[in-house]
Amino acid sequence: MRSLLSSDRTFSMLHVDTHFSQRPGNIGRSWLLIGDGAHRPLNALRSLDLGGLSLVTLSACQTGMAGAFGDDGREVEGLPTVVHQRSA
Repeated sequence: MRSLLSSDRTFSMLHVDTHFSQRPGNIGRSWLLIGDGAHRPLNALRSLDLGGLSLVTLSACQTGMAGAFGDDGREVEGLPTVVHQRSA
């Protein structure tokens, strides 16, 4: 994924269809499942260059989650937050 996004792009859309595990309260424990079975921590995804993409689709388990039931009101970063920050 990193090499695809760091090369000269001929695309403006990215579709992420994999599993994401959201662990509220500790960004280092949230992770995206990569095609080889490895877990990519959410904090490592912050270094991806998503600039220039006009559409990023997240269609996987827990990709839309940004918090948890019963949280204490602090913002919990999920995958949508990180993707939005990196594509702005």
